[in-house]
Amino acid sequence: MFRMSSRRVVSPGFLALSCLMLCQTISSASASRPRKVIFDHDGGIDDYVTLLLLLASPEAVRVVGITILDADCRAAVAWNTTLKLLHTLGHGAIPVAVSSLPAVNPFPDPWRNSVLSVDVMPLINDLTQEDLEPLRLSTPGEELMAQLLLGSGSGSGANSGTSSGSNATTRNNDRGNAGSAAGGYDKDGRDGDRGDGDDDDERITIVATGPLSNVAFVLKKYGRAAAARIREVWWMGGAMWVGGNVDFPGHDGSAEWNAFWDPAAVGEVWGWAEVPLIVVPLDATNAVPVTPDLIYRFGRQARHRYSVLAGTVWSRVVTWVYDRPHEPYYAWDTLTAACVLQPDLCEKLYDVESYAVVGGASQGRTVPLAPSPDAVARTAGGGGDKGSCAVAPDAEAEQKEKEKVEKEEEVELQRAEEARMLEELVEAGEGEGQETRRQHQSARRRVTVVKHVDAEAFYTFVLDTLRL
Repeated sequence: MFRMSSRRVVSPGFLALSCLMLCQTISSASASRPRKVIFDHDGGIDDYVTLLLLLASPEAVRVVGITILDADCRAAVAWNTTLKLLHTLGHGAIPVAVSSLPAVNPFPDPWRNSVLSVDVMPLINDLTQEDLEPLRLSTPGEELMAQLLLGSGSGSGANSGTSSGSNATTRNNDRGNAGSAAGGYDKDGRDGDRGDGDDDDERITIVATGPLSNVAFVLKKYGRAAAARIREVWWMGGAMWVGGNVDFPGHDGSAEWNAFWDPAAVGEVWGWAEVPLIVVPLDATNAVPVTPDLIYRFGRQARHRYSVLAGTVWSRVVTWVYDRPHEPYYAWDTLTAACVLQPDLCEKLYDVESYAVVGGASQGRTVPLAPSPDAVARTAGGGGDKGSCAVAPDAEAEQKEKEKVEKEEEVELQRAEEARMLEELVEAGEGEGQETRRQHQSARRRVTVVKHVDAEAFYTFVLDTLRL
C-alpha cells in the first residue's frame, strides 16, 4: 500500500517571491534607519545649536561621537560645554574628544573667548568639574574619529593606500580601538567592538562645522581604509562665488575662516575625490543671519527644553548683532546640520569642478572653475527685458538693486575667468612663478555645493525640530 508523502513541494517561483519580499523588507528597514553621524565641531556658539538640532532628530541621525578642534573656541571650555549639554539631555554616553591638531592661522581671540558665554549657562550647570573628569577621553579627537570609522577590525598595521597628492601612512599598532557610544568608553576610549558600537558595515556621515583638520588627518594617515568607511562629508566652509570673511594681515580676503584656519587640510580633503564632499559655503550661509526677531520666536516655545536651550545659546550673539550691524552673525553651522536632516531644504549644485588654494595670499580660498549658474543664466538672458532708458521716480531703488546685482554677476564671471586662466597657465607651464602656483593649489575635484536656502523655511525647520 502506498502512502502519500506529507512533505510539501515548494515551487521555485514561491521561493523567488519570498526572497524578493525579504530583501525588500531588509532594504526598507535599512533605508528608514537613522544614519550614523560624527559631529566634528570647533566650539563656536552656533555649534551648540547645531548639536541640539542633531540630538533632536533621532529618526534621521544617530550621533556616534563628537570631536572638537581648538579653533573658534577655547578647547577646554568647549569640551566642558559639550559634555554638559549631552549630560543635561540624557546623551552622556556619546564619546567626546578634543583634537590635538594646531592652527595654521588662529581665529581672533575675542571669537574664541565667546564659548565661555555658553559654558556658564545655569541651564546646563548641574555638574561639577569633578563630575566631568571621568567623562574626558585621553584619546585625541583626530584618533577618536579614526577609531569610530575603522574600529578594531580595520587591519591594524596594513598599508592603507594614498590619495592623489598625499602621503598616507600605515596604521600605528599602539593606538587603542574606539568603543561604543551605546556601550560606554573607558578613559582611553577603548572598547573591543567596531568604533561606533555596531557590527554592521554602514558607513558614517561626518558633519564638519569647523576646519577640516581632523578629516584630513584621518584620510592622510589611514588612507583608503578610512575613506571607504565615510558615507559623505558635510562641511561648513569655503566661499565659492562670493567674497571671503577673512580679514588678516597679508591675506587678500578671498577665503572663509574654517578653510583659512588650516588650508593644507582643505587641500588634503580635496585630494580624495572618492569621498563625497558637500560644501555649505558662505554663498548659502549669508542668507540666514541670526537676528533678534528670530531669537524672540524661541520665547513662544519656552515649554520645550531643546528650544529653550537653543534660544538661550543664540541669545549670546545679540550684542554682536547690534555692535556689528555690517557683520551679521549667521547660522553657519546650524544650516549645515539642517541640510543634512532635511535635504530638500537646500538647493544644491552637483559636480562643481573646483580646487583649493593651500598657500600664499589666497590660502584657504575655494575656487570653482565655472561662474555661478545664476550669473550665467542672467547674462544669457541679457540682464532682463529691454525698454526705455528712462527710470520712473518710484523705480529708482529697483534700478539701484539691479545695478548691484549686475555688478556682483560681473565679479563672479571675472573670478571664474581668472581661475580658469590660472589653471591654463599652470598646465601649460607658462609665465613666471608657475611652479609656485602649482604648489599652492590642491588637486581638482568635483564637489556638491549648497548654493541657496530660503531663510524663512530654514528658521521654521529649526524651530519645529527643537520643539522638544
